[in-house]
Amino acid sequence: MNEAEAMAGAFARRGAPVGELCAAYERALVALEIPNDPVVDRLVAGGADLNAAEMVLRRRDPENGLTRRARVMLTLLEAGQDLPGRGAGWAALLAAPFAGAWHWIAGSAALWRHGCRG
Repeated sequence: MNEAEAMAGAFARRGAPVGELCAAYERALVALEIPNDPVVDRLVAGGADLNAAEMVLRRRDPENGLTRRARVMLTLLEAGQDLPGRGAGWAALLAAPFAGAWHWIAGSAALWRHGCRG
């Protein structure tokens, strides 16, 4: 799995078409001149939870390579997705604190496991 597919898998909804999204992501990285990052390469190669790892790295350094790449992916996803219905929106809002705590724990463990301590 390449970086674009891993980022799409981490941040896109299940079942979202990823072919054009991955191509747009790679074009955007080139256009924005975002350099390769060894931490991102290590996390992708190790199959880490990129969503959780990004949350932890963002707290340490808001301009780290994974967060910059996540912003690109999330911008592309936001531009191409429909908004959830009212019920799904409320459910996501109520679940957010629990999901955030889980992502923090999972991200810290993924960074530790892949030797990306900061």
